[in-house]
Amino acid sequence: MTDSKEDSVHPAPDMKAEEFECEPNKGDLSVTAKDDVSSDDSNGKPEQFNKALRKKNSAWWKDRMKKVKPQYRLHTEKQVLQWSLLALRLGSLADAISGTILTPNYPFLASPGNHPDSFDTTAPFDFTAATYFMPMTAMLASAITSVFIGGWSDKYGRRPFMLVCVGVSIFGCIGKYLARNSFWGFCAANFVNGLFSSTLTVALAYVSDVHPGRAEKDREIGLLVGLNMLGITGGGIIAILMQSTGLFTPLFFGAALNAVAFIFMYIYLVEPDESLHFEETLDKEDKVGPATLDAKVMSNIIVGAVFDNIGSSGLFPLALAPLMFETYYGNFIAASQDPVMSETVYKWITMVLATTVVFGAAMSQPFFARIGPAGSCVFGNLVTAAGISGCILIANETSATRSSFIGYVIFLFAINPFTVLSNLSTGPMLDRLAPHDRRGFVQGINVTVMNVARSASPFALGAYADAVGTTWCMWTCVFISIFAALINVPLIFTPVLSVHKAVEPKDVGGDYKILDKEDSDQVDSVMQGDWVPLKLLAELNGHRFDAGLPFLLPPVRSYADDKPNLCTLYKHAAEDFEYQHFRQYYYLSLQDTPQGKRDIVEHLRQSCPPIDVQQARAKDLGEWFADHMHENGYFLDGGQITLLKQMIMHAFPRVNVDGELTEENLTETTTRFAKVLNEYFLKATPLQAEQALRNTIIM
Repeated sequence: MTDSKEDSVHPAPDMKAEEFECEPNKGDLSVTAKDDVSSDDSNGKPEQFNKALRKKNSAWWKDRMKKVKPQYRLHTEKQVLQWSLLALRLGSLADAISGTILTPNYPFLASPGNHPDSFDTTAPFDFTAATYFMPMTAMLASAITSVFIGGWSDKYGRRPFMLVCVGVSIFGCIGKYLARNSFWGFCAANFVNGLFSSTLTVALAYVSDVHPGRAEKDREIGLLVGLNMLGITGGGIIAILMQSTGLFTPLFFGAALNAVAFIFMYIYLVEPDESLHFEETLDKEDKVGPATLDAKVMSNIIVGAVFDNIGSSGLFPLALAPLMFETYYGNFIAASQDPVMSETVYKWITMVLATTVVFGAAMSQPFFARIGPAGSCVFGNLVTAAGISGCILIANETSATRSSFIGYVIFLFAINPFTVLSNLSTGPMLDRLAPHDRRGFVQGINVTVMNVARSASPFALGAYADAVGTTWCMWTCVFISIFAALINVPLIFTPVLSVHKAVEPKDVGGDYKILDKEDSDQVDSVMQGDWVPLKLLAELNGHRFDAGLPFLLPPVRSYADDKPNLCTLYKHAAEDFEYQHFRQYYYLSLQDTPQGKRDIVEHLRQSCPPIDVQQARAKDLGEWFADHMHENGYFLDGGQITLLKQMIMHAFPRVNVDGELTEENLTETTTRFAKVLNEYFLKATPLQAEQALRNTIIM
């Protein structure tokens, strides 16, 4: 073996060495290695890994990194998860916007002669029924297929169905434009497009797959539902900006938006690994999920959601059209007078009102934490009833003047976030009931119920309003909202839907063997007690393993003995983190087969010291850690022991739940360790770490 200078070991420029008042690093250590490694002689050996790491751009390294499943990185690297969730949100939002981008134009399309693009006839429907029949076709179609697509995504994966749904919507927008000359032709094209508009179903199940914690999961579910509701009504700004070009031209924007979302998802959306179910929170209910689905409670939630959505239709959209539309626009036009509200103002109100969904989503987490999702649903139902009543009184008991119009709009904006609160509660409640392997199916039921109610209720209520009058229709919605609250009351007393409470830290165990492995590799010496690169220690032990010799086991020296070397340890932490970062992915690339896992587990078992040695080293390390804390000022006030324990638990989360490495838990343990290590890597040298993580190939 020829000697060569180790070219990948450098001092970490981003580390704050001045905190230890130490001298700058004066040189790199040398290690011996072959000059090059070909991709043909790797054989998956750690020795070859160490050599190839020195030339990270080699074909060998790229070949090994291609074998790292992106699913592992989804659980170990925050930026991969963030980009994947961003792609998920964009896909769901784009599909919602493109599917409903013409919503502000529907009243004008349903008024023959009102606009050059208006349909010649909407027979057999009158104005109100026709206005709501058009969006109903798409939502009803989505309701039909959501359960099936959700169930299929449980079996075949989330990513393929997200791509299919968004991809089909590109052509759906174009098809609707081509059918613009016929009311029934447009409705048929809208129905076909709606059959594939199930992105929300798949997205909600995806969130449950990747977020182990209840708070994170509820927050992301609320955000997705909020974005969906925002997209359903928020496309109005496009219709307003493009109104001079025609009522149907916004469909081209919808097609383009879906195309962008499709490309973004194809690149960044990562399929979750269903075998990785992490238990990383302190909350018992945040585990994998219930073993069976409680059909009785689910039925209660669904029935309550149906009446909730029907009642909410009284506030949105019926409070907009026909109530506000007729009171401040239609009645004036019929009397050949200048209306208080113009067409453009109506469209802007429709669009801007959609932004209150954001406030409803922001309110949901504090409400869920304080009164639970079931309590939030009941509260939202009651406020919705009060809000509809207020709209009726303002519109009917005051003169249709500019002042009353402004008051009506302000009241509508103030009350709408609360009705959103009740709509957002259904997803989290169903998620708490869903077993892991039925999340897509359960969320499919959620979206189906929501779409059926949202699509059928405005149409049915519109026809009802045409028959009995707008005022009676709105009062009916008030009573329906109150009835929905009564239906949902029993859910408040259902344990799994109750207010979320964290388990006391004393109930949580922890295996901090990672401290032994990580710190002993860094602080102790193999040669003369000095720091040596982590890669060199691994290479030396690789040679000893191949020769049948025991591993070198550096002693855990006292803090006083290590104190003169702390500066060196601190400066070189980043490069050791970087090395171990790549090494974890190397080991993950070897775990695609049962035999590969068996080989790694056997290798580690042979190299692991006896249990009594491990316990002694753990005790010595505990003393080292306590001395370090005392030396650096953590005990100046006598030591806030409980707080320090909490800090330690957050800094070193559990990486193994079984107390030993087995073929079954190897991948999960490796992934957990990689996740913890990457956090330290990013903190040590953010720019260097970001570049390294970007260079880790996903294929």
